[in-house]
Amino acid sequence: DGATWRKLGGAYFDAGQFDNAVHAYGRAAETSPNSALAWSSLGEARVMASKTDPMPAEALADFRKAIAIDPNAKLPDTRMALAQLHRQAKEWDKAQALYDRCIKEYEGNTAKQAETYLLMAQMAEEKGDEANKILEAYTKALLAAAINLEAAPEGVVAQ
Repeated sequence: DGATWRKLGGAYFDAGQFDNAVHAYGRAAETSPNSALAWSSLGEARVMASKTDPMPAEALADFRKAIAIDPNAKLPDTRMALAQLHRQAKEWDKAQALYDRCIKEYEGNTAKQAETYLLMAQMAEEKGDEANKILEAYTKALLAAAINLEAAPEGVVAQ
C-alpha cells in the first residue's frame, strides 16, 4: 500500500539511496494518487537523485501535483522549491507568498526559518527593495539562526 511504499522511500532517502527512494516513492504515488505527501516526497527524491539538473521537470511536476491535491497540506520543502522557481522567474509576489507560508510551516525549525528569511532578503536585494526592507529580512534571518544556536544542547552545533 501507499503508506508502506512511502516508509520504504523514506528509509532509502535517509540512507542517501535516492534512486531507490524515487522508485519507492513512485510506487507510493501510484498506489495513493491522491496523497500530497507521496507526490511531494517523490519530487524531493527526484531532486536529490538528479546528478545534473537542480530541479528536474519531473520533480517540479510532482511538487505542483502535491500542492494541487491538497493546497492546505503542510509541505514547506515543496513550497520552498516552488518559491525558488518563482524567484528565478522574477515572479516576486508568488515567491514571497510561498516564502511567507514556509516561515509558518517551518514553525519550530528555526534553522529552516533562518534559511527562508535569508532567501527572502536575497530576493529583496534582487528586486531592488528599499534598504530598510532588506535589512529587516536579514535581521530576521540572523535572529532565527541565533535562536537555533541557543536551543542546541551544549557542545552540539544546531542545524
